[in-house]
Amino acid sequence: MLIYGVVLSVFSLPLRQGLLNYGRQTLAGFVNSAQQALRLPARDCADLLEGECATVRTATERVLGPGRTPLSLCP
Repeated sequence: MLIYGVVLSVFSLPLRQGLLNYGRQTLAGFVNSAQQALRLPARDCADLLEGECATVRTATERVLGPGRTPLSLCP
């Protein structure tokens, strides 16, 4: 994640949104893998992903500080 953040910075891409997107994609991969392996219901997996995205959003705010725009990439 650190390298991803540096790449975002080097290319002047929005750091906050990029890190949220990275976190969401990574978590979605883990949840989808667990869904297939454990035969979990899709709704339970969607709820799990939502909850974890909220955690990522909170952690990002804590590290980067409050932003001027809402964090909307990780609903």
